[in-house]
Amino acid sequence: MRPVLMIVNSLSHGGAERTVSELSISLSGRFDVTVLVNSREETTYPYQGTLLSIGLPADADKTKLLYQMKLLAARVRMIRRWKKKHPDGVSVSFSENAALASILAGSANTVLSVRISLENGKSGALRRLFMPIYGLICRKAGYLAPVSEEIALELMNKFRIPAQKIRVLPNGADTVYIRKRGAEPMTPDEEILAGDGPFAVTMGRLVPLKGMGHLIRAFSIVRDAGEPCRLLILGKGPEQRELEKLACGLGLEEQVRFCGFRENPHRLMSRAAAAVLPSLCEGYSNMILESLALGLPVISTDHPTGAKEILDPGAPILPHLSEGSTDAPYGILVPMSPGRGLDPSEPLSPQEREMGIQILRVLRDSDLNKKYRGAALSRGDSLSLPRAAAAWGSFLESIQ
Repeated sequence: MRPVLMIVNSLSHGGAERTVSELSISLSGRFDVTVLVNSREETTYPYQGTLLSIGLPADADKTKLLYQMKLLAARVRMIRRWKKKHPDGVSVSFSENAALASILAGSANTVLSVRISLENGKSGALRRLFMPIYGLICRKAGYLAPVSEEIALELMNKFRIPAQKIRVLPNGADTVYIRKRGAEPMTPDEEILAGDGPFAVTMGRLVPLKGMGHLIRAFSIVRDAGEPCRLLILGKGPEQRELEKLACGLGLEEQVRFCGFRENPHRLMSRAAAAVLPSLCEGYSNMILESLALGLPVISTDHPTGAKEILDPGAPILPHLSEGSTDAPYGILVPMSPGRGLDPSEPLSPQEREMGIQILRVLRDSDLNKKYRGAALSRGDSLSLPRAAAAWGSFLESIQ
């Protein structure tokens, strides 16, 4: 079997991390899979194959330049050692640091999985520094595997990457596994969180790019309309305290519940009335895929990238919505809101208001809700993990 090295920060708490977990299991029968992580301590997702750890402290501040430099140097050493042992192997990187390390260790048979839009929230001096370096990494990599067609267009337009170096490989959802986990009985604390009435659910790391502040503000529309519905936020992150203050400032402390990271989020998700994704930037959202797999009506911002490709396939990718909404075949698209949306004293933006209106519409219109539940299950099946894994397998086998 051909050796494949997957380089990722951890096997815990993230979209790329979950993808590596799923691919390691799905591809283990066709490839000799090794997963390289920063710390063995941060392993909550299942995997198959060999697990290698750099051995960095799990509680280190990963944003510090010194940490990133140590990580880069250690990765180069371990990747070089692996490539020497497996000269016909393929290394697949799931972050910029990992890609740079793989290239420095020897650029032959290197793949960079590009998992988020180049419009990823970096601005000013940081963006001016980041983009040329990232462009160089992309040009030096043997192959690029963006998760969406829009990212592929960005790579070709911004960095002049030739199309023959690019293979679009979207994420997939393990629908059988997700539905099985969703059918499990709720735990006592989940029953408390779910309560007796309907609830909407969102999931993601609590950081500015996820747009959670805009969703909380939009949810005031639901409360003001007298709808007895709560919002469950699954995930944790550095923005949580500010988001809790926002909810209190809007008088939504009873409606908005912060549920933290859930080892099995699907038990709560499967019982939701709707799933809402307020992100300002994604790649190819795992939350949307998992919500579809569970048959949930989905309301998502039309962010770069992936949401339109998932919910409205065949529609022009650009431009993104700036006002109004779209009843797409597999969900509802709404425009992104500007800024962070953390000030409870500011009036709702038109985009936040539109999001709230569409949440309310899905909650109240039983025919619409039923329609999107059926459509979600169908779309979820078409974007299953076996199909995504098969595409990855064919791609890895084609690399010479």
